[in-house]
Amino acid sequence: MLDEGRKNGAMTAGMVLVRGARRLRCHVYPEKLPLQKRRRRRASLTRGGAPPPASAGLILFIVDLKETTRYRAGFLPTAALLTCACILTAGPGAAGPLGLGVSWRTDISSRGTSQQQTTQRYYLQWSPRISSAIGLNAAIDYNRSRTSGQAAREIISPSLKLDVRNDIFLASLSGNVNSSHSAGGPDLLSRSWEAGLAGARTYRWWPALQVRTGGSRADDGAAHSSNTWRGLLAAWDYNKKLKLNYNYYQSQNTNDAGHSETVQTRHFGRLDYQDRFWHNRVMFHFSQQVNRTNSDFTARTGPGGTALVPVPVSRALAGDDATPATGTLPSAPALIDGNTATSVVSIGFGRPVNLAIMTNLQPVDTIYVYTTRDNALLTADTASLHWDLYASEDGVTWQRKITNAGTVFNKDKFRFEVNAAGVKGVYLKLVVTGWPAALDVQVTELAAYRLQGGTNGCVSNRQLTSNYKTDLGLGLNPTAATRLAYNLSWSKDDNNQGNDRDRLNQSAVFSWLYNRYFQPSVTVSSSIENNSESVGRESRSYGLTIFSRPLDTLESSLGLTRSESYEDGQRLSTSHSINWLNSATLYPGLTSNLDLYLNFNTNDKTGQAGQQLGASFRMTSRLRDNLVVNLFTDYNANNVNNAAAGAAAAASASSGTGSTSIQANYRPSDMLSFLLQGTTNYGAGGGQSSMLFNSQLAVLRTHKTQVSLGYRLNVIPAETVNGFNFRWSWNLSSYLTLNANANYLMMEKGNSWNLNARISASF
Repeated sequence: MLDEGRKNGAMTAGMVLVRGARRLRCHVYPEKLPLQKRRRRRASLTRGGAPPPASAGLILFIVDLKETTRYRAGFLPTAALLTCACILTAGPGAAGPLGLGVSWRTDISSRGTSQQQTTQRYYLQWSPRISSAIGLNAAIDYNRSRTSGQAAREIISPSLKLDVRNDIFLASLSGNVNSSHSAGGPDLLSRSWEAGLAGARTYRWWPALQVRTGGSRADDGAAHSSNTWRGLLAAWDYNKKLKLNYNYYQSQNTNDAGHSETVQTRHFGRLDYQDRFWHNRVMFHFSQQVNRTNSDFTARTGPGGTALVPVPVSRALAGDDATPATGTLPSAPALIDGNTATSVVSIGFGRPVNLAIMTNLQPVDTIYVYTTRDNALLTADTASLHWDLYASEDGVTWQRKITNAGTVFNKDKFRFEVNAAGVKGVYLKLVVTGWPAALDVQVTELAAYRLQGGTNGCVSNRQLTSNYKTDLGLGLNPTAATRLAYNLSWSKDDNNQGNDRDRLNQSAVFSWLYNRYFQPSVTVSSSIENNSESVGRESRSYGLTIFSRPLDTLESSLGLTRSESYEDGQRLSTSHSINWLNSATLYPGLTSNLDLYLNFNTNDKTGQAGQQLGASFRMTSRLRDNLVVNLFTDYNANNVNNAAAGAAAAASASSGTGSTSIQANYRPSDMLSFLLQGTTNYGAGGGQSSMLFNSQLAVLRTHKTQVSLGYRLNVIPAETVNGFNFRWSWNLSSYLTLNANANYLMMEKGNSWNLNARISASF
């Protein structure tokens, strides 16, 4: 709306209303322009002429009063606010974009008792371009929320960021203040700042350097906490073959409430080298990494007092797993990066979310699960979120240590505090077993602590951690049809507390691309792990895979694998597996995948022998442009025989699990669309059975309005939930947006409903 005027130069205060225009426009006139010329230029503008160029001048708002009569009550406050903003930004350095955002939101929910929450948000941002080398970004954010039966909470957050760029260096300085006030609690005030300086040019024999420092302070009136940190980053890249990186970080955290102080220092270095020789027939890669961390913790607790001491977490894992007793989880490093604002994992109703951390056999008394600062958590039934705590020595086999671990939700810190009761393990895992019915919990960070007593009224702890890692890779292509690859990875973890571990992984692969019908490959791998606090482990694997493409529309792969595992030099188990993978295009727009596998394993330590049979089938149909159908089904059968138990009939046990899912997305027109999804899971004895049906109908879809209706059925052993929802989004104009949601849940423990309406204005 104000962009045309800003492009022409700086602005000063002034307002002229002219009839005949259909929308709000803003132009700038020179202050010393003669009156007759002003009148002629004003007349040319009303006929659609271009605005005159200017530096400093008067602001002209052109608006049709006849068309805005109906919206005068809502328009006048907005116009007044824009006028004030223009007055504040007037001057030679104010020619930059100005943004204003306003949002009003009301939530009404009921589950036994009715609750209402009202939230107001006002956001003002100013981003002037001072010069081609200097940029400024200033903003202020105001939030006010009120929940029935509770005191209102107000939060105001001004922030400022300054960037300076030239041919020599890049500099930045930022700061923000966050003030929170609640009539029923203490006032909270937090301040933070950060400064950085980096070189703008790169030289062949000189590393790229970057220095950053910052700090923060939080105060609730009775006590305060502060944190200061500094860091150095140096990177050198020679011809994209040799790379060197070094990172230094130091932080000091002081907490008056706990009378504690934590000082942490980290050094990280890495060297990478890669190259190709003899016309890319030989490929070589080498990397060496060193990471050393020192952490000193002290707390004044008084005689007989205790304190929560941080436990170093070296790895985080997360994923969905309905059988948490066995299996691995994907890596999730963002859960331990110190960022408590960005969501990493979402805990939705019925999802068997697993959250794991690597604590290296140190006892853990409390696990913090941080969430986003969603005000809905303040009124939600957070007590319905339940966890089971598991421990593992290898990250594959897990033992349940605590059922329904005690959990408290801290509304000031927005985190779940889980009682781990001193459980020890190389890995600890939280498995969700209960969920809030009408809310998805967004997890941002994980942290572990242990309770430690002190002497002479003081608790002190020092953690020294050193990690070394070496990776080596070699690839050979003797002929155009043969490939040979070898990889070696060695890592060593030294800790002054907990478990020390070193691991050596090796693998070699030879493949032969004989023709399209016959492409065999042989794989040999081994892993050796030594631990100071637990048994040593070793595993070996040998595999043969044959790939074939008999048709342009058919691919097939047959694999045979033998695996062995050892503990302290004694063979623990042996397994043999056969897998057959197929992918075919049955018809243009119709694809399918069929996977079969068979596994035989023997546990030499317990005498158990088992067989597993699995099959999965997936089909995707795009036979019509407006219809997509996906079908997925899998089945797993497991049979266990215990030879040491005596009678074969009494020693054998069988079980079977499976799931089937279908999803259809149909859009017969631009305004109408259907989304249907159904999933059923079944297990032995029905203990793992569940069903999910989800449907969504978009009855109106235009560039300004979208309306949808939905129905969801979720059946799990402990609960059956029927849910109905309504969503409406309406772009009233280019400045105003209305969003409305309604949800109604029918549950065995009681029904609940939720209404949400939000109107947003942005300029």
